[in-house]
Amino acid sequence: MVRSLKLNIRYVPEGLSTGLSWYSTDLSRPGWFYSGPATGDVIDPSVAILSIDSVLKPLHKHLWSRGYSTIPSCSGHNLSQSYYDELYKRTVRECYLAKYHGIDVLDCVSGSVKKWHDPGLKFPWANQDAFRKEASFNSHCSRFGLYAPESTVSLIRSIPICGSNSTVDVTGPLALLKFDINVHSESRRFTLIEDISTVIMQMT
Repeated sequence: MVRSLKLNIRYVPEGLSTGLSWYSTDLSRPGWFYSGPATGDVIDPSVAILSIDSVLKPLHKHLWSRGYSTIPSCSGHNLSQSYYDELYKRTVRECYLAKYHGIDVLDCVSGSVKKWHDPGLKFPWANQDAFRKEASFNSHCSRFGLYAPESTVSLIRSIPICGSNSTVDVTGPLALLKFDINVHSESRRFTLIEDISTVIMQMT
């Protein structure tokens, strides 16, 4: 049964991105991601991997195969103005459909289809420039992380390249190890992601 829901269409700061469910109209060609309350749907790795950036796929596949949970991730992107202009047009179309007709969206981790229909939906950006400014905010930053026992987290962070690019939150039986890589050069950023991923995979 397709369920109807309301979604947030604004940019969600990284620190608030955990504990949410994420949706897209097409996981084979992701555009703007919409967020909503966590549903508790079962994760389907074959679906979840579709919305993960290529440089981070090996790490996620490894962690999932070892039973670790991960947080929403992004490799960071150096994108052109024309990309954001096309993304704006697509987002306008999708929000119009959600408001007046309803549109099917896919849960990015379970693949379940839900009906997004919100007659009260208000498009929050005054114009294309305002959208581009929000959509490109910190776009060159990479963020990813995992939940693991404190002993494992401490071991990973003992490697300088990991410790200098990560933070830890301990709010329960597992620690949340988060990486935040702020590097403008895409090649340098991807190399750093790959090096950190190698360390994590060796220690988990």
